[in-house]
Amino acid sequence: MFNQHRMSDSNEESLMILENMKKRRRLDNQDNQNQDRLSELPDCVLLHILSFLNMKHVVQTCVLSKRWRHLWKRVSTLILDSSKFDIHRLFFRFGFNILTHRDTETALHALDLYHDGDIQVQLFEKILNTISSHDNTLQELGILANGDSGLAMSCVSSCHALRSLKLSLYLRKSHTPTIFPKSLTLPSLTSLNLSNFTFCGDESGCVEPFSNFTKLNSLIVSTRPTIYNISAIVNDKFEIDLAKYHDQGRINMSMFFALTYGFGFATIASTITHVVCFYGSEIMERYRASTKGKEDIHTKLMKNYKDIPSWWFYLLLGVTLVASLMMCIFLNDQIQMPWWGLVFASALAFIFTLPISIITATTNQTPGLNIITEYIFGLIYTGRPIANVCFKTYGYISMAQAVSFLSDFKLGHYMKIPPRSMFLVQRPCFLRCISYLGTSGPKRMFGSLGDYSAMNWFFLGGALGPILVWLLHKAFPKQSWIPLINLPVLLGATGMMPPATVMNFNAWMVVGTIFNFFIFRYRKKWWQRYNYVLSAALDARVAFMAVVLYFALGLENISLNWWRTDGEHCPLATYPTVKGIVVDGCPVF
Repeated sequence: MFNQHRMSDSNEESLMILENMKKRRRLDNQDNQNQDRLSELPDCVLLHILSFLNMKHVVQTCVLSKRWRHLWKRVSTLILDSSKFDIHRLFFRFGFNILTHRDTETALHALDLYHDGDIQVQLFEKILNTISSHDNTLQELGILANGDSGLAMSCVSSCHALRSLKLSLYLRKSHTPTIFPKSLTLPSLTSLNLSNFTFCGDESGCVEPFSNFTKLNSLIVSTRPTIYNISAIVNDKFEIDLAKYHDQGRINMSMFFALTYGFGFATIASTITHVVCFYGSEIMERYRASTKGKEDIHTKLMKNYKDIPSWWFYLLLGVTLVASLMMCIFLNDQIQMPWWGLVFASALAFIFTLPISIITATTNQTPGLNIITEYIFGLIYTGRPIANVCFKTYGYISMAQAVSFLSDFKLGHYMKIPPRSMFLVQRPCFLRCISYLGTSGPKRMFGSLGDYSAMNWFFLGGALGPILVWLLHKAFPKQSWIPLINLPVLLGATGMMPPATVMNFNAWMVVGTIFNFFIFRYRKKWWQRYNYVLSAALDARVAFMAVVLYFALGLENISLNWWRTDGEHCPLATYPTVKGIVVDGCPVF
């Protein structure tokens, strides 16, 4: 009994010891979780971390504790970005206060100023004074703003310790390029990025603006990549103000976007000639035989349903035309489009519906009239963007809805859906967007007053391309692959190219060649049964992975770098092509 009692006491003591140990561990864990490890870091480490943040976020750390209250004043990197503020006036006041209360004894190593527009004079002068007072320590400088560019360049010239310089300067209330000074000397500069600068040559026309930068190894010279402010070039009637347009300057597009327009021009031109050459005789034969043709099994089965009376279509057409004409006449101040514009747009949609429907039916690719409608009406009725949008709606969207309407009726025909039910469930969908063409006009983009007049040659190339293919087909009728060359599809697909590298197109070509050439030729039964299912599966995979990658990586700002995302693996793509620019290891043009 005594031994049993002794053993029970020892067990109770062991349990108590274990409980005490668990409590201590819980308390230690709580202390570790509540411990502010960030504040234990030395000031130099904290200041280095803050140097990567925008100053608005840096200043917000002053509420953390007494130690953080004045820490932001000793940051050696200033990043002033107006996009972090909803109101420019607040940004100007914030920037001025930052520079006023900053610790003047702390050396300034880097300064970045980003403001899309005219910057306040007092703030700009304050920034330049700050740069001048730290000209011996400042190593990185970036300015993107509209201000006194002459004063800014004078300030930059005194910063002999600069290693990286990024400038995009406009004169206040002007879009005149800044003249790059010939005498600028920055002996330590290794990286230079210039936007909106012009360079003056000597008497012989030679331009050597960077000869004094002996250590320069990275140079980028470009126009300013900003969004064109459409609202700044229209008056209170929403019509173009030519004086303001000339003040703001021409519209600049990337080469990618300009080629999108060019291929759009070629697609429309090639659609007409392709249908005329390859389907013209068939269209005429089908039209003549439409009332005498033999009915197929689907048409016979559809006879069991009541057909749609023709007057339904005529009544709908009449009501919409009358309503639209009343809008153009009685609300012309708001609509801007005259009545003849509505008639012209309707005629354009009527003319293109047949050829585009043929391309859609044979290739499952639908060329659009969105570009050509903007172009045509922009030439005829320049400077009225609302009128251009209305013309585009009646010309392009009407045609697109007609093709969609026909596609739905074709599906209902094969699925044996009553025609009247198909008619009643149709709902139009309109797309409205204000284009640059509607405001400035094609003449100021693709004409003599613009920079992209060469894009008009795509009309000629697109029109002649199918004719050449048709002539080749007539010359070599035994070559069955020649009539398979469908230029409207090729040009239209190229015009819809995504902003991706060449690697993406290579993957598409490899998969397309394997399944639509080798599998089609040598395993045709498999192709007939599974190819379209595989295509749908690949499309669904892309959509699924887009969602997964967004939630898995995009929300956390995580990027993956591997050989498929590492550019085009072509060193020639990074070489300068401007005449007179010499870089070691690069060809000279």
